[in-house]
Amino acid sequence: MPNKTLYINGRFLTQPMTGTNRFAYELCIALSKRQYPFVLLVPDDSLRTDTYDLSHLKIETVRPFKSHLWEQVSLPWHMRGKKDSILLSLKGLGPVFMRRQVATIHDMSYRVNPQWFSLPYRLFYRLMTPLLASHAQHLITVSEFSKGEIVKWLGVSPDKVSVIHNAPSGCFRQEEGVRGNISENDDSTDNFILTVSSLDPRKNLSLVFEAYGKSAQRLPLYVVGERYPVFGKLEVPWNDNIKFLGRISDEELRSYYAHASLFVYPSLYEGFGMPPMEAVACGCRNVVLSDIPVFREVYGDLAHYVKVDDSDALAAMFDTLPEALHPEKISDFIGKFTWEASAEKLIETLRNV
Repeated sequence: MPNKTLYINGRFLTQPMTGTNRFAYELCIALSKRQYPFVLLVPDDSLRTDTYDLSHLKIETVRPFKSHLWEQVSLPWHMRGKKDSILLSLKGLGPVFMRRQVATIHDMSYRVNPQWFSLPYRLFYRLMTPLLASHAQHLITVSEFSKGEIVKWLGVSPDKVSVIHNAPSGCFRQEEGVRGNISENDDSTDNFILTVSSLDPRKNLSLVFEAYGKSAQRLPLYVVGERYPVFGKLEVPWNDNIKFLGRISDEELRSYYAHASLFVYPSLYEGFGMPPMEAVACGCRNVVLSDIPVFREVYGDLAHYVKVDDSDALAAMFDTLPEALHPEKISDFIGKFTWEASAEKLIETLRNV
């Protein structure tokens, strides 16, 4: 991208911190630390300054409109006069008819299992994502698995898609000897099972609940996450040993990760799957994942695996915890995934566009 000004679609800064928003934010911070020049374009809306530190980011407000209308109308209209520039959309959508753009597609879940989402959501993305993929100059995704899915479902050339990995944020990297405290309202120490996800059917929490019902239930089960209206229904069991924590702060989450006896993440489909990496980075040495291709790609032999429908096997792991990881193995793994390395790959990608 020689001599081109980089503008970044900053609509994500008006939204809560989610996995895809964290990807966008952390890459912006890493670019800023490298003093790579860019401008964040944002709608005339309330930025989540309670969630994102914007003190070191150059921000420009674009009017009018908000939400998708801003992204599809105001943003490309603003960019029309900036001929010597390119737009980077990191969240998962962007102006679908804009060509001077590098766009991000995290996964193809809306196509693989549409029943996981509300009808308006899946119709919207089924229309917009192919348009984005066909018009954008280049695409980014977060794993080789997702790259294969994009090539398969959208019919784009593999050369048009670059892989830039997620990484644990600084707040989730364990400091030597520091583990933090969990909520004042909870007297647990290191004796609980933890899962972190939205109450989304594709996260397969029903397997966790079924397995927990079959287990001896010696350890309580903590569920961090919330339900979003775009997702289908999930039956949530009533059990005194299951505690739903909802959305919590990163500081609280870090402590839960660090203190958990076992972290379980049995998702049916992911583009990457960040919570297991965060758990390991915080010092959790016992991670159980569903046996799906993307987890094998990213986590390799770092985790224990269970089939997505084998509640008996998962119940056995709840009763008798698997062998814990050696700290040195965790350190080697986490060292491979940093936002600095991802930013370097992003800069290389932009340079070649």
